[in-house]
Order: sequence, then C-alpha cells, then structure tokens
Amino acid sequence: MYKILATLLFISFALFAADKDGVKEKDYRIFAKQVEAEGDYIYALGDVVVYSDDYVLNADRVVYNKKTKEIELFGNVHILGLDHKVINSKYLKLNLSNKNLVSSPFFFFDPETDVWINSFEAESEGNRYVTDHAIVSSCDVRDPDWKITFKEGYFDKNSSMVTIKHAVLYAGKVPVFYLPYFKFPTDKSRHTGLLRPSGGYEKEEGIYFRQPLYIVLSKSADLEFDPQIRTRRGKGIYVTYRFVDSPYSKGSIRLGTFKEKYEYYKKYNLKNKVHNGFEIDYENRKVFSSRWKDSRDALLVDITYLNDIDYLNLQESNKKKIFNKLVTSKINYFIEKGNDYFGAYVKYFIDTDKVSNKDTLQTLPSLQYHRSVQPFFMKNILYSVDLKAKNWYREEGVGAKQYEASLPLTLYFSLYEDYLNFSVSENLYFTYVDYDDTNELKNGSYFSNYHKFSLNTDLLKRFDSFIHNVNVDLDFIVPSAENKKGDFADFITLNKEKKSLNLKLSQYFYNNQGEDFLLHRLNQSYYFDDDVYKYGDLENEIRYKFSHILTFYNQIFYSHERKKIRKSQTTLDFDSKKYYFRIMHSYENYKNREESNYLIGKFNTKLPGKYNFFADIDYDINNGFTKGWRVGWTFRKRCWNYKLTYRQSVTPSLTSTGTKSITKRGVFLTLNLVPLGGIHYEFTKSSNLEDK
Repeated sequence: MYKILATLLFISFALFAADKDGVKEKDYRIFAKQVEAEGDYIYALGDVVVYSDDYVLNADRVVYNKKTKEIELFGNVHILGLDHKVINSKYLKLNLSNKNLVSSPFFFFDPETDVWINSFEAESEGNRYVTDHAIVSSCDVRDPDWKITFKEGYFDKNSSMVTIKHAVLYAGKVPVFYLPYFKFPTDKSRHTGLLRPSGGYEKEEGIYFRQPLYIVLSKSADLEFDPQIRTRRGKGIYVTYRFVDSPYSKGSIRLGTFKEKYEYYKKYNLKNKVHNGFEIDYENRKVFSSRWKDSRDALLVDITYLNDIDYLNLQESNKKKIFNKLVTSKINYFIEKGNDYFGAYVKYFIDTDKVSNKDTLQTLPSLQYHRSVQPFFMKNILYSVDLKAKNWYREEGVGAKQYEASLPLTLYFSLYEDYLNFSVSENLYFTYVDYDDTNELKNGSYFSNYHKFSLNTDLLKRFDSFIHNVNVDLDFIVPSAENKKGDFADFITLNKEKKSLNLKLSQYFYNNQGEDFLLHRLNQSYYFDDDVYKYGDLENEIRYKFSHILTFYNQIFYSHERKKIRKSQTTLDFDSKKYYFRIMHSYENYKNREESNYLIGKFNTKLPGKYNFFADIDYDINNGFTKGWRVGWTFRKRCWNYKLTYRQSVTPSLTSTGTKSITKRGVFLTLNLVPLGGIHYEFTKSSNLEDK
C-alpha cells in the first residue's frame, strides 16, 4: 500500500532529455514539425515527441538548453513510460544533470493499480521530492467515491520514506478523517514503526484496542510487540520474534500473557486469572542434506504451550487453533538417503477440556527406521524393513516404552500379459513393551507372522461417449504363528491380523475430453475367525459431477455388526457465476466416543448492482444448538469495497470446574480502499457464559 502511494506521489517523476531529427543528446531524440537551434538552445514546436529507452513524451513546445542541460516542456505535456504509467502536465522543467524537476500542474496515473494523483505543483531537489495541495484516489477522476487530500508531501529517496502533512480522507465530498502527520516507507524493505491498529466494543469486555509495534532488528530478524486492552476485562501483551537463519529455514517465537480484572475473573468463575503461553514455529528443509550428497532431510517444530485456551482466544492471529480442544505440539525430523529413511517424532498434547493434563498421554519421542521395498536376490522377490521405538509418557498414570519390528517378504508375478498381477508375502511382526514404575502390569512381548495372497488388475476401456478405468485388489490374509506374553495397556497398539478376505474396488469414468465425472471406491473385508464379527465395515465413496457447476460427494462407513452407519460425510456443491451453494452433513458414531452430528451450509449470490449476499451456518443436530452462523453482504467497486456481517459464535473458555463456552453475537464491518488498505471494526452485543 505505502509503496503504491509513494509511487503516486514522487517516484514516477520521469527523467527526460532531448534529441531531434538531426540533433541527438545522449539517448534522447526529439521529433517535431519545426526544430531550430540558436546558440545553446534547441527549440521544437508542433506535435513534439521525445523518445528515450524508458518513455515516450509528447508536448506542444520544447526548449532544451545544451549548456545547463535543462529541458522545458509546454502545453499538453503527456508522458507514457514503458511500465505504462502516465504523467500529464502543462509545464515541466527537468535538469538532466542533477535530475531536479518542476511540474505545474502534475497528474499521475498508474493503470496497474488504477491509482492517480493530482497536484498544483511538484518539484524535486537532489534526493528530496516535494508536492503540495494534492489529491490521491483510485476512483473516477471526475467524481471520486473517496479521495485523500493533503497540503504537503515529502519523499526522501535515500531513506525511501514519505511524509504527509494535513491529510484528509473524503467519502465523496464529505470529510471523514483527518491526520495531521503521517510517515511511511515506499519500498519493500522493512522499517521500524507502528502497524495498523484494530479495535471494537463488546458488551461484557468493554472497549477493545490493540496497537502493534514493529521493530526491524536486522535483514533476517524482526520483533513485534502487540499490546491490547479490554476496558472491562483486562490487559495483556504478545511478543513475536521472527527470523530467517538460512536460505532453507525460518522460524518464529511468540510469548504472551493476559491478566483478567478481578471482577471479570470472579463473575465467570475462570480457572486462571492470568493466561500465559508460548509458541515456537520452525522449519528447516536442509539441516544436513546440503552437506550430504544424494540425501534429503527436514526439521519441523510446531510447539504450543499454554495454561488454558484463553491464551489463544485473546490473540487475533491464531483463530485456527481455538476450536480444537486438543492442542498438539510436534517436533518432527527425518532424513532419507537412497532407500533408507530415519525419522524422529515428538508429540505433546494439552487437552483444554481438562483442568490438569498430568494424566494426558504423550509421545516423547517416537523413532522410526524404514528401508523401502527392494529386490532380494531376484527382481520378483521383494523385501522391506520397518523399525519403531515409542516412549509413552505421562506424569500421573501408566507409561511405557514400546519397540516394534516389521519385515515383509514378497514374491511377485505378472500374468496374462500384465492383465493380472499375483503376489504372495510372508509378514513378520514383533513388539516388546516395557512399563514405567508400575507393579500392576507385566512387561509384554508379542510376535506374529501372517501370509498374504494378492490379486490385482487395472483395466481401461474406451466407449463411444466415455472412458472407463477399473482397479480391483483382492487380498487373502492367513495368520500363522502367534506368541503373546505379559500385559498390554489400552494405549498400546499391536499389528494383529485376522484371517480375512479384503476386496478393494476403484472406478473412474472420464468423458472424451479426459475430464473425470464419476469416481467410485468400495472396500469390504470378510473375517473367518469366530472371535470377531464376520464382516468389517463397508466403505463406500462416490463423487459425481452432474455438470461443471453441480457436484455430489458421499463417503460412508457402515458397521454390519451394529447395523448402523459408523461415519458419513455428504456434500452437495453448486457453483455458477451468480450463485454458490454448499450443504454438508457430517456424522460419526464410534464405540466409547460421543456421537457427533453436524449440518453445515454456505450460500453466496450476486445481487443487482455490485452487491453480494452471503450466509453460512454450523448446526449441532444432536445437541440442538447452532455452533456458529453469520449473514451479511459485500459491496465491491473497482476502487473500494466493504463487508457487513452479523455473526454468532461459540468459543470455549476454561473455568475452575472445566470447560464452558461463551456465546458471542456481534456486528462486524470491514472497509477497504483499493489499493491503500482499510479498517476493521466490531461491536458485540452480548456475551453469555454457558455450559458446553
């Protein structure tokens, strides 16, 4: 935004020189109906055109002083740059030696952004450019919907900073905002200063205001202080440090705290009077691989630690994490060289529904070695290796260390000219569990192997109006030896296979233009053992495109044992030039887990003029309440737009008795002046704390 405005004001003052039909001065040429030379002066009159490598200039009359290197342009002065930027004036004087210029009046237009500036006079001296009594806008020149006027403007080329004095923002012809002094950078480099503030009003929290401060520490690091105040609730601050430490890596560290006022803390029975937390994000795509040939590795760090969920609720930039009650921190590293892969993973969970997380099970760490499928003496005999070690840890409760090894050995055949593929594999699996500080559970060991016989075919056939591709996999699994000793807690995962027959079917239908219009997948397992139900879940997935604007999608997991749908997701999308509509139903019903049943709808349509109407809803069918909904409209013109929304949402909050929710209803207004940016304001009517 700032760069565009400064370009408007100052940067686009072109540098001109001269040359004529037979008179040439460096890289400038002058063409005119009449050209005369008298002493140190060259006079050009009538449809004067000045050419250079950077622009084309037109004027009614041009005077060039060879001695002083000054060129003067009179009449209808018009300048067109190679970047298509335009300058119009009645008089322009430029010194080709020191690049000082004077233009009166001065009109500049940037077609890329539609921004223009009009001033009585503009001039430069050295690296300092000055303009006064100017108007800037991106709307219609004759009657702009918005404009900014200012009495004085300065641009320092060395520092790339613009200073504006006595600026007034107009809506039409009505002044709405005055700023006595305004300073901002014009280039893409970072500068220390204040960032755009935000504010609003909420009935229970009072007036809300935040004003970020941005500090440049170096070319590869910066710091942001983000203080905020809520007059009826409290105050806090978040501090973010960002850095780039190599061409392949970058990261950020954020610390934050918010202190509640005693009245708010007691009224809503909050668990904590002070909400604290920190976040660390770091990624490095070449930790060691830049020094090791034919290898690749990466490190990903995503850590969030907090004492309750309000640490996230109270910061604007972390909305994506608010509605997930389980906050997950991860540290992942892997390195791959040739056919060998090694990974180290850490996962730390904070359940925001709990008052304490001492009994929450963590993975600190998990290690893995994997060797990808390779020939074993013969090209149709294949093997792979997978080794894992996990440390299950928690402060209170049972923890354990688990070690696993998997070794499949496969014999592969291609039959009937590749129409059918057959393989048989022997799969060995072993795990050992070592429990921490408990006399109730004995360390466990488990060994098994199973045989797997597989048939596969992948067929393609062209019909008159479509192409059909079908892929069928049939796997027959037969367990063999098994040995189990000791105890296995419920969080220990075992790779146990049952005698089963597994069918996987995938179908794809394409039109003659190669566009898919129908997808169908079907998975079904049959178990031969008596200790499990004969039929596994039926998995069915289908996507059908009725046309380019209407698509249907459904995925179902059906439990034969319970004679119920275990999981279902259905979506209908309609997307035309005028209307957009989506309705989605999501359902889950697993054993020992709370049933979830949600209906989500989204709608958007273009209205007469430049208006758009939108609405969406997230409805909890089982609990009979709306988790969130909003309705509003947008108005969009080439040079400005606004968005007005009424919204209701449910936000979790931790109290001394557990997690409860705050229902917020509010009006939100966003106004944007293209391309300068805009403002956002919110007003919340009510805030009620209710049990979840």
